[in-house]
Amino acid sequence: MTDDPKLHIPERILSHEGSRKTPSSLRFLVKWADQSEAEASLESYNNMKNTEILHEYLTKLGDDWPALIPIEFTNEGEHYTEIHAKQPIKRKRSNDTKITAKPISTRTSKRLKKD
Repeated sequence: MTDDPKLHIPERILSHEGSRKTPSSLRFLVKWADQSEAEASLESYNNMKNTEILHEYLTKLGDDWPALIPIEFTNEGEHYTEIHAKQPIKRKRSNDTKITAKPISTRTSKRLKKD
């Protein structure tokens, strides 16, 4: 066993903390293959984002979590952003609103009526 963390192989992710919306705040509790579960360590998203173990964990979490899997680790057309493309927001322009005139009444005033 070595003390160099670069030589440890991640076995599984036990849990996470932080917000999906700010990946830099995410930390994952990683159980290493050559260490006991008691020796699991918190690792940042940046340290783990290129590992298959993290990709599997994010996929199991579901919802929008798979969006954190880097696109280079997915097949073409299978990345979360390609499957769940956001629709452009259509905004109404002030010119688009139709102004309709009130219908002209066929009724005439008795005062204006000429004999």
